[in-house]
Amino acid sequence: MPRVSDAEVQQELDLVRQIVNSHRDGINRSAIAEVFRQRGKEGIQDRTLQRRLSLLGRGGEIEAHGRGSATLYK
Repeated sequence: MPRVSDAEVQQELDLVRQIVNSHRDGINRSAIAEVFRQRGKEGIQDRTLQRRLSLLGRGGEIEAHGRGSATLYK
């Protein structure tokens, strides 16, 4: 699979951040992926979404609450 450019990664991070921030009560990963597909040109692979969420979490931009598939991101 071809490497994704830094600009594309930033676009994905911006969209994920926007989706999470628009859900005050939190949103789970599968719902984020669904909204991403609706808003974005293409869907996002689950593992890629996990990496983007992890990066935003480590940066303190979002918080993860819960474990596993029940995790909500705020």
